Amino acid sequence: MIIKLNLKASTVLASISLIGSLSLAVSSALGQEAHAEVAVERPSGTPSPYGDEEAEFVEVLLRGESSPKEILEAIEKLGQLGKKGSINRDETIEALTEHLEFRRDYAIPDTSAAARVGLSPYIRTPLPTMTYPAVLSLFYIGQRSLPAVIKILEREEGDSLKAQNAFWVIFFFFDGDTERILRLLTDAAAAAETAEAQRGLSRVADKLLERLNKAQNQQEN
Repeated sequence: MIIKLNLKASTVLASISLIGSLSLAVSSALGQEAHAEVAVERPSGTPSPYGDEEAEFVEVLLRGESSPKEILEAIEKLGQLGKKGSINRDETIEALTEHLEFRRDYAIPDTSAAARVGLSPYIRTPLPTMTYPAVLSLFYIGQRSLPAVIKILEREEGDSLKAQNAFWVIFFFFDGDTERILRLLTDAAAAAETAEAQRGLSRVADKLLERLNKAQNQQEN
């Protein structure tokens, strides 16, 4: 059987269990700022104790005692630096991948009426760029982030939240082009340095292929 990969984005999104059921358009979500930045300003004229902004914000992510508000600010500021092409350290990207599970509402609790009674404020499931700020920051940094993101898929269980969000980063990099994503995962698995890493990437590729097959069958029936 020949597997067709030119599926409609809405069908793919509705069928891939890694990323859940979504109704929002990926392109529109990435084309807008889905949040207001949290500002934790240093007094004017006060130099960064770490020498530069990038190093300062990485330190916030790595030191283990930062508040959720500080972590959110650091993630978002690094994303803004990434948009400007100003990320210079691989350590920065690795620190962001380790925060793929960090939720925006850890720092900004939802105080809406719906949330107060235990309901989601969203009519539709929000894209991860709205919930997990590191996904958006890694996207802003660009495909330079790919090696670190792939390493997450190598070592994490495919159903873990961190792996799901790592997959989302790749999905956004390739604008939902499933054929290119599958090729990337297959090539990365073939080049993996350990059997465990190879199995991790193969699991993600197999699961994506399985869901695409299912979506194709649904489309044909």
